[in-house]
Amino acid sequence: SRTNDNYDDFPAEEIKQAYRTFVGKPVFVNHHNDDHRRARGVIIDAALHEDHNPDGSPDTWVEVLMEVDAVKFPMLAKAILAGHIDRTSMGTDVKYSICTACGNRASTPLEYCAHIPRMKGQRLYRMTASGQKVGVLIAETCYGLRFFENSLLVEDPADPTAYFLGVDDSGVKSMGMSMTAVIEHEGESSAGPVVNR
Repeated sequence: SRTNDNYDDFPAEEIKQAYRTFVGKPVFVNHHNDDHRRARGVIIDAALHEDHNPDGSPDTWVEVLMEVDAVKFPMLAKAILAGHIDRTSMGTDVKYSICTACGNRASTPLEYCAHIPRMKGQRLYRMTASGQKVGVLIAETCYGLRFFENSLLVEDPADPTAYFLGVDDSGVKSMGMSMTAVIEHEGESSAGPVVNR
């Protein structure tokens, strides 16, 4: 519930209303989500957390439980279990956004004001009536969220706090196999869930 490194802001109330839309959605790698056959798993649950930052501001976030198929995608599973992949990034549809600089509401890119396409991420400075110089970060505040995927990342996410909270490899262990054996097997069905923030 703060502005991320893409300069998109997701208000706490919007996250609260939308977080359950994660459930049942696919897990991809690096947002390669244009083809459903590239899905590597599914989000099986989502939990809402309402915490506070050190400065007292609200920190509303979502924890999702993802299941990744270790037999069909053994190299991905091996990278997760080895800790080489431990970041995620969500994909969401947005009904509309509001520019933090001018308040323009846009439902499509054609409705953007001049700030968003050219100045997003920059500071716009204005003089107040009292002659004080005040700056505002140009960002989009997003409303009407509907999550449609979560991606495992091999790069830095827009939210620097989007790390795995843990990895459960009991699906692989229940088969009595090590990850090396899983990589050698093909065609059997097993999965190990991954938890992320």
